[in-house]
Amino acid sequence: MLYQMKHSILLLTFAFSVSAVGQPVWTAEELGHQDWINVLVFSPDGTLLASGSEDQTIILRDADTGQELQHFTGHTGPVNSVAFSPDGILLVSASEDQSIRLWNVETGRELRRLAGHTGPVNSVAFSPDGMQLVSASEDQSIRLWDTGTGQELRRFTGHTGPVNSVAFSPDGTELISGSQDQSIRRWNTGTGQELQSFTGHTGSVNSVAFSPNGNAILSGSDDKTARLWRANGQVVLTHDHRSEVTSVAFSPDGTYLVSGSNTDQFIVSDLLRARRITVTLTLTHLSSATFSPDNLLIAYASGRQQIDGSKSTYTSLIKVTSLETPGTITPRRFIAHTSRIYSVTFSPDGSQLASASWDGSVRLWDPDSGEALKSILAGQGTAFALAFTPDGTQLAVGYFSGRVVLIDAVTGEQLRRFEGPEGAEIYSVTFSPDGSLLASTSGSSGIIRLWNTSTGEEVRSISGHTNIVSSMVFSPDGTQLISGSYDRTIRLWDVGAGQELRRFSGHQSAVYSIAISPDGRRLVSGSHDGSIRSWEVDTGQELRSFLGHFAPVFSVDFSPDGTQLISGGFDGRIRRWEEATGRELRVWDHGSIVYSVAVSRDGEFFASAGEQTLKLWAWDAEQSTSLEFSQSIADQSFPRAQPITPLVLPVATGGTAPITYMLTPALPDMLNFDASTRTISGTPTSVTASPVEYTYTATDAIGTTQSLLFRIHVYSPVLTEAQSLPEVFTVVGNYPNPFEETTQLTFDLPWPARVRGEVTDVIGRQVLRIPESSIAAGWSRKINLNGGSLPSGIYLYRLIANSSSGNSVSVGAFVRVH
Repeated sequence: MLYQMKHSILLLTFAFSVSAVGQPVWTAEELGHQDWINVLVFSPDGTLLASGSEDQTIILRDADTGQELQHFTGHTGPVNSVAFSPDGILLVSASEDQSIRLWNVETGRELRRLAGHTGPVNSVAFSPDGMQLVSASEDQSIRLWDTGTGQELRRFTGHTGPVNSVAFSPDGTELISGSQDQSIRRWNTGTGQELQSFTGHTGSVNSVAFSPNGNAILSGSDDKTARLWRANGQVVLTHDHRSEVTSVAFSPDGTYLVSGSNTDQFIVSDLLRARRITVTLTLTHLSSATFSPDNLLIAYASGRQQIDGSKSTYTSLIKVTSLETPGTITPRRFIAHTSRIYSVTFSPDGSQLASASWDGSVRLWDPDSGEALKSILAGQGTAFALAFTPDGTQLAVGYFSGRVVLIDAVTGEQLRRFEGPEGAEIYSVTFSPDGSLLASTSGSSGIIRLWNTSTGEEVRSISGHTNIVSSMVFSPDGTQLISGSYDRTIRLWDVGAGQELRRFSGHQSAVYSIAISPDGRRLVSGSHDGSIRSWEVDTGQELRSFLGHFAPVFSVDFSPDGTQLISGGFDGRIRRWEEATGRELRVWDHGSIVYSVAVSRDGEFFASAGEQTLKLWAWDAEQSTSLEFSQSIADQSFPRAQPITPLVLPVATGGTAPITYMLTPALPDMLNFDASTRTISGTPTSVTASPVEYTYTATDAIGTTQSLLFRIHVYSPVLTEAQSLPEVFTVVGNYPNPFEETTQLTFDLPWPARVRGEVTDVIGRQVLRIPESSIAAGWSRKINLNGGSLPSGIYLYRLIANSSSGNSVSVGAFVRVH
């Protein structure tokens, strides 16, 4: 993913600009602050907002309401910078009084004071692990501190003017700084060595920021520009302001950037759609603008000089979605948990939405407002499965600890526990239509247990599956139960006798999800093999296969009328299908792996759950008739006679399905384009005299087209390998993926190193080690990974490169099938 971002997000040309008048969610008049606000920052969880002011104080607010919670006093000069620790427990502040102070967020008590700078301290930041602090000062130095002891660890010198801003890279190995000497400099955190100097601004550099993937840098200057830089120092985007740029920031997901100047406007760049939005305010003296951790909000500080010379200052929040142009479909997005969300379901009347997460919490939401109604921390470990009772008054939660807990959906009170074998993970729970029975799975044994919901007693256990039972549904009359399993089968059971009545076979890998039509006549299933299949319940006959996902399908659900279905999976896409024909009707991009989808009973909404994010979508929202690509394609250079890392070209959205893809002209010898997977692969055998331009075209069912242009150059590795080396250690990916026995990890290595690795499953258990090997610096280095001993599933890998520069880590994911 980092590799893709490096070659896409920085190649955008901003095709158009729009203007917007910001409508704040709330505005708090800073009655506590008596002077201009210099800085605003969100806490890591987005619940708090801290402001530092010229009046020498810091104010802590509730980010939801704007209510003042804490007032930090002690500095004897203006507060220029504040930052939260990664865990949100500490707050650090920097002041013109030449001091840096650490505070306890909850109590407001000053914990420690760091002294050493001989000039005003302009900027301060925590390292990603919170163990260190960095500060920048008008004494022209940057200093690294130990958070726990307050001891100065290292000093970075080289700027010839006051240093205004400093920031850590996402992995903490580098720093970036901006100075009144008009330069931006990159530093090695571990050695203090200056790595690079960026020049081009013609005024003081006031603010700098790393992109979330560390491959781009944003800067704001007195020369009235904000600039986006590549890691090699090339400027790829410039925004002209009407005044000095005082604040710049990336959104946490890297899709937006904001730059603010000392006027009544700030500029938001939408990098995915290549457009720029100018936001006009009703106040002037904009001093700080930043994104909330969930990408939903922008906080900004502004003010007004009164006739009598006094100053009125304000902190405001504005929704990013309020900046969208009319007709744009934007989901309501709830930041729900601190880890991945495994399950989401609507209550029968649609008044509540429930979600369960790896972090052990269960949360209830109001679908209309997005407001969190209740958070339930049952203390049972990872919460994986959810089901409402038919009347919606109770909620069953299945935990990896082997327990099922029945919760009152109104009060959150725990009513009853259903105790299975210790450690037998609960992957699925479901209620009978009359609510008298609860069915739950039981770890890898394949056993299904039926419980009396009134007494909590086990009524019956059903055996037959030979692996994890991942999903279950009752028939509408409650006499039958259908289960899908990792053993690749779906089975129909007689509830009363516990006997198997029918088996549905056809999937080539684990079955992750099943759903039954409202009339009980048809069944759909989603599998690790990437397919969705429809079955006739009475006969077990497979009716059709739905093909579109190119990776495991984790969740499926029917529309209330049974004519359509929805699916989500590893590819991050949510797809809507016509059940009778298998035709794909619509595609949505969730933005990360989709673990669960659910349709509301009235069919008005559907929900999707993924990595910490729960999204609610309008089922019948109008779809754009135009085709759009969300990203460009970087120009490609391939070495002759070496297998290339397969290049997956972007998917087009909008239009009328199905969408087909074409690449012209013909590729160089022994390179191939697979239109079904949009992938270029192979081993080029001849050198191109110069880069060749290619046209990548998407065409929908009614003939609408959209195209992207890019170049391919095949070169002799003998001529180019010694001329340049990668700038960062980056895992490009693995091929093939999914794989059966072995796969090859490809990575770029900027220096000779000893490379080793480890592989974990999705719940964090280490399942494989990659032995250490010495590898020379260069592009597209490769390590073979033998995963034949692993069960089918999704796995995460970490590659660690140990060199003279220290340890560097890069991560990725792969899918094992058999």
